Amino acid sequence: MNKGRLKFAVAIAMVWIYPLLGQSGLELAGFGLARNAAYDVISQGMAGSKTVPENETSWLYGSVASWQRIRGTQLHASIEATRSSLGKLGSSGQVIPQNIHFLMHANRRTSFGFGLQPITRVDMIVSNIDTSFIDQDTLSYTQHRGSVGGLSSLRVGYSRKIRPSVSLGVALNVIFGTLAQRDTLVFQDMDSLVLFPSLTAERRLEFGGETLELSLLTDITPKYDGDLGFLLVLPLGLQANENRTYISQAILDPVRHRYLKTPVSLSVGYGRRITDKQRLLSELAYAEVMKGEANNLVFGRHIRRTRSFRMGWSRTPGDDEILAIGRLHYRMGFYYHDYYLSGLHNDLLTEFAVSAGLGYRSPKFGHRLDFAVQLGRRDGILTGAGEENFFRISVGVTTAELWFVRPNKKWD
Repeated sequence: MNKGRLKFAVAIAMVWIYPLLGQSGLELAGFGLARNAAYDVISQGMAGSKTVPENETSWLYGSVASWQRIRGTQLHASIEATRSSLGKLGSSGQVIPQNIHFLMHANRRTSFGFGLQPITRVDMIVSNIDTSFIDQDTLSYTQHRGSVGGLSSLRVGYSRKIRPSVSLGVALNVIFGTLAQRDTLVFQDMDSLVLFPSLTAERRLEFGGETLELSLLTDITPKYDGDLGFLLVLPLGLQANENRTYISQAILDPVRHRYLKTPVSLSVGYGRRITDKQRLLSELAYAEVMKGEANNLVFGRHIRRTRSFRMGWSRTPGDDEILAIGRLHYRMGFYYHDYYLSGLHNDLLTEFAVSAGLGYRSPKFGHRLDFAVQLGRRDGILTGAGEENFFRISVGVTTAELWFVRPNKKWD
């Protein structure tokens, strides 16, 4: 078998056998729908909590049930910078929008809003830095695997207080986005140092679908002096259109994937006030792909279920603090997350991170500026790559248009 035919045969085999690997398979758990990232800067400072706000009168963008506490109009936008390193395979960094939300107060019982939330972003090339030979021949190859793109969610939500101590939130998430996966093989004859043309295979998937989000927040004061929150996410449907480009630029017919399985997730959180200005909160979350079916479109293996535990602390300033430093909101926390990967015989992968946050709220107008940092480590999903270390920093700005309250006073 000559080297040209051998090169072509090996390329075909590698394209079909090896799953394409990007920044981290954990970033695309369930196509990112069981994501671990926070909804906003405030949440990220408290270990990513998405069920219970930092005090009895505040709200979280991740908890639609808490939106009814808003008075006036809120416009929130934030950006996130992430740095990730995966052992000897290198590191990557990116700056992306974290979210944008517009919330509007209707009356003392009702608020509604919409927002745009990136679900996952991948932009990294992983290379095989070791020289690999074919059948002890002088022909060697280097493999480059990469993935780029991501999914986003357009969210429309409605929040209403159904009882004096109970509020309900309903949101529809419209999912969209594109993932492009590429595998490149570079061949070289080690005797003659001849470099052959590289061979590239690419898969491009365009996603579309919906999920339904139900949240409940109940005030259990004064007996236990705290809040209890629930968040249930139900998949309504997900599909993908796939286009493949293989060796010699051969384009295959598009493939339409319907009824892809996405996780059902449930989160339960509890926040308890420990002093007039401080609160502790904890949250448990569980997500699982129903019927145990695997989505093999992205990596050829799929994270079937996830579990997480979060613990956070927050300090909210009081009216007696007149200096700027006294009006700062302080937050910190940690979380532990584990994953079961169906392609690795349900081997347990873990993730741990600590976080801290700082915010300032204008006492007169309600505008606020928030910062958050997160430092963590997760098991390496690539064999022999070691652990993945990541660092995130977020900045968020919120405007509060208090003038909008005046026309609504007659509705209260």
